[in-house]
Amino acid sequence: MAKLTVSQIKQALLEVNDRSHEFLVTLANDERKSVQKLLEQCHKRIQNQELVYQEHQKRLNHEIAAYEAGYQVIAGLDEVGRGPLAGPVVVAAVVLPRNCQNLLVGVTDSKQLSHAKRLEFARQIREVALDLKIVAIPPAIIDRDNIYQATRQGMKAAVEALIVKTLIICCWMPLILILICHKSPWSKAINVPYPLRRLLLWLRFIGMS
Repeated sequence: MAKLTVSQIKQALLEVNDRSHEFLVTLANDERKSVQKLLEQCHKRIQNQELVYQEHQKRLNHEIAAYEAGYQVIAGLDEVGRGPLAGPVVVAAVVLPRNCQNLLVGVTDSKQLSHAKRLEFARQIREVALDLKIVAIPPAIIDRDNIYQATRQGMKAAVEALIVKTLIICCWMPLILILICHKSPWSKAINVPYPLRRLLLWLRFIGMS
């Protein structure tokens, strides 16, 4: 078989995501320096992908434990806008299907993602989400009630607006809310580790008063 050109090899390596791929073994015997450089770059890319996947799996530990404990629906809840001195505080609540974990590998704090990555993950989340609600609390309410109370109102409104909540109450399906926030507006948290200054809370939430 004729040798592939460097350009052809470069293109082919983009489809390789496994260290043990036969193509990589073959290229290891190619004496061309340019090919060896491409091979090294491919190995580094695969290594970085593996690290990202491992970090992603760590972030799923609490969700996996909740599913194993019998919870059937998990809602994620977070806010943006507590830090700025002006503008609204925006809260989002999202319920993702259980089988979509591998689709969103790499999702993390938005400040650590490029603009293109944020747009792509937003598109994927909207496509697969069982439910998604976004609530914006305007500056007038923040000025009147303070930022903490405004954030509480936004969280409460976002969760109450989830359509899946009706299904949960009717079917008596347990729901866990995983909150990433400073304090919980409801209930009490069970013991879970919290990294940096952000507290990951589990709230058992069936209905809401």
